[in-house]
Amino acid sequence: MAAHTLKSSSANVGATTLSDAARDLEHGARDGTLTQPASAVARIVGEYAQVRAALQAKLPAGH
Repeated sequence: MAAHTLKSSSANVGATTLSDAARDLEHGARDGTLTQPASAVARIVGEYAQVRAALQAKLPAGH
């Protein structure tokens, strides 16, 4: 469920690489084809950090 929500919300803000990573995790878990869950989560964590930094750079100071 969390991967599905992350997939959608990241797509809504244009973070397509993060959305793709969440989609891959969601589908792999659902289909039973997720062979390296730690790698899938690490990919999401890395993409999330990049998206967060990019979004914070767009916000005015103090927000």
